Amino acid sequence: GGGSTRRRQRPKKRAAGRRESEKRALDYLYCHLLDWQAPRNYVFVPRWMMEALRLGPREVAELTWVRLAEGAQVTLKPKTPDFSSWANPQAVMESELKYYSSLTVGSTIVIHYKGKDHALEVRKVMSGERQLDGANIQDVNVAVDFEGVPEKKSKKAPPRS
Repeated sequence: GGGSTRRRQRPKKRAAGRRESEKRALDYLYCHLLDWQAPRNYVFVPRWMMEALRLGPREVAELTWVRLAEGAQVTLKPKTPDFSSWANPQAVMESELKYYSSLTVGSTIVIHYKGKDHALEVRKVMSGERQLDGANIQDVNVAVDFEGVPEKKSKKAPPRS
């Protein structure tokens, strides 16, 4: 099973002075239920999910139960320049994705590798030939592709005299 968490629409804010670098809030994210321990009418979600939805503590969110298709292939876009220095990015991601139960297109996941946090945007999720907006990846063998990989910086040879 899975679920969809949507943020409630807020009044429109003026865009004047808004920086292009500011992250746009997602309208929804897919997630899995871990346990039923929250008090009635409360849900506890990870900080990264609250940030992606631009939710503050105790804000109202709409939850909807949905059955997610299994994702067989995902395309990720690295947001950190040192990604190109990884020895085997596919193996790292296939290992690290086990910590995620679902993925939502447009969201950013963060993995910890070589002592640093690395952000990767979820660009595409496929189930066979079908493109999905989100998918269950829990206990699923997922193939990983990358797009927009930062170029490795080559060291220039010193000029000859």
